[in-house]
Amino acid sequence: MLNPFPAVDEAAWLGQVTLALKGGALPEPIAWDAIAVPPLLPGRTDRDPLPYAETWSINVRVDHPDPALANAQALNDLVNGADGLTLVFRSGRSAHGFGLVGSDAGDLDRVLKDVDLGFISLRLEARSDAILQTCDLAALIKRRGLAADRCRVDFGLDPIGGLSQKSLFLDDEWPELSRRTEMQIRALAAAGFAGPYLRADARVWHEAGAPPDLELGATLATAVAYARLLEAAGMATDQAFAGISFTVPVTADWLLSVSKLRALTYLWMAVQSESGCQPVAPTVHAETSWLMLTWADAANNILRNALAAFAATLGGCASLTVLPHTSAHGLPEADARRLAATMQHVLKAEAMARRSLDPAAGSGTLEAMTDSLIERGWREFQAFERRNGQAPGIVRDLNEGLLRNDIERARAVTGQQFADRTRTLVGVTGFQPEHPQAVAIEAIGPVCGDDEASDMLVGPRWSEAFERGPDKP
Repeated sequence: MLNPFPAVDEAAWLGQVTLALKGGALPEPIAWDAIAVPPLLPGRTDRDPLPYAETWSINVRVDHPDPALANAQALNDLVNGADGLTLVFRSGRSAHGFGLVGSDAGDLDRVLKDVDLGFISLRLEARSDAILQTCDLAALIKRRGLAADRCRVDFGLDPIGGLSQKSLFLDDEWPELSRRTEMQIRALAAAGFAGPYLRADARVWHEAGAPPDLELGATLATAVAYARLLEAAGMATDQAFAGISFTVPVTADWLLSVSKLRALTYLWMAVQSESGCQPVAPTVHAETSWLMLTWADAANNILRNALAAFAATLGGCASLTVLPHTSAHGLPEADARRLAATMQHVLKAEAMARRSLDPAAGSGTLEAMTDSLIERGWREFQAFERRNGQAPGIVRDLNEGLLRNDIERARAVTGQQFADRTRTLVGVTGFQPEHPQAVAIEAIGPVCGDDEASDMLVGPRWSEAFERGPDKP
């Protein structure tokens, strides 16, 4: 078949750019932190497309503190086309002041009333060990007469993520914590649940302010520590890898987000190969970044979310949650939630974002960014691995404050970039509206404090320093 597009070389492209810019400066290298690549690189033929699934699950958060209203949230979102629910408990670090109370099994039963658990996917976001919530959910599934292997449940145990939120812990805590986690996983496996059981949550590092290479290295180190824990629980190596899922934040910097997701896939498959296993792509749940949401001029969050969601689908996520654009104001109401889900329907049905399973494959610029993140992320991962001992190296770095110091330095750099306008948040650090519009929300939060965990590694949203004032609650 003849190529209908005329051949265009770099000189011709630059000529068109110069014409469009009317003599202005040519594009500078695309840069983020120390990662910089030219805006136009030759295509590459040395990369095959990554083995992504043909579609993804549209996932929504269920986080209303009232069980009946949480149930109404869930049913309304499922009617509007969602096929996955994330049960966000108040004790979880991602609750942002709201979340399910989950005081007993009856509460969970009320939240999931009339929800057919055999036809949707479920994710738990609770405390790092989440033993109470996993037991309650397993018991609920049994009471409803469903086979455990028929239900798709990501239990989300994340003991290392939990340690990151403690200002102080002892070296000998890890053996006991890993033992309790191992026992919980044995019980879930014995009940017939296939997992994933453990979650390597990149939001822990991203929301604290880590740059993308450190975020990748810390997430990979966490996942490898969990693979070893699952092997200790009696699983074969390939089963241990399959028992782990990833949660990765995506931002409006869509080039970087696509490259970060692709780099994680390559890194995780490399770890599997080095372990003697047939490599398979990781199970990645993507979520639009909490850090990039703004309280001021919240409508711009819709555009930021759209870019981030687009990046997540191109980057091969297995499921995706779009945080409603009003989330920085409080608990989002139904219209904001519907808009967040509709964004994914548009990507699926109209943009056909997965028509090509890995459209970034062969793109000179995206492949260069991916390679840079692979190299830098692997270097960070190896630094953690060299410190392995009684506890994983990443746990030792947390305990000694080394990781916190690295992240705080990176957070300070990012804050300065927004302060001096080298990075911009539209509607906040630039192009502020003269007459901000009111935002409808379900409830002004939060309804609970942070007394259940010390937020050692939780940074502010990027815009918070610019939003302080009498008009902001």
